[in-house]
Amino acid sequence: MLELNSSEIVHMLTQLKILGMYEYVILDMDFGLDHEATEIYRQAHEIVWISDGSPISNDKLYRAYHAFATMEMNSDNPLTRRTSVVYNRFHKDKGQIVQDIDMRMLGGAPCVRFDTVEQLLNELATLDVFDKMF
Repeated sequence: MLELNSSEIVHMLTQLKILGMYEYVILDMDFGLDHEATEIYRQAHEIVWISDGSPISNDKLYRAYHAFATMEMNSDNPLTRRTSVVYNRFHKDKGQIVQDIDMRMLGGAPCVRFDTVEQLLNELATLDVFDKMF
């Protein structure tokens, strides 16, 4: 798998924007609040966090959101305005939507199993989650 450092990612995003050939560019990265991570977030039109609705995941989401909000408190264009959540592998009996945060919920994908990645992607493509992003 190709691993890029933050300056390479920012450069790549800048060049892709200039080309104007892509409707979406999706980065899968770990959450961070360091300078490098926030530079990448600032390049994004939308920041989507993933949660499975478990208590541990929701606690992390809650703390990350409030850290974001605190960090961006005096910003003219805070990142929290562009941050939303998608619930992945959400279990209807065990999963819960995180409370007490002002973040848009785009929807979720149910807890299902597939034999191939292609089957999974085909199923995810039918969800309206991606239509709600912009």
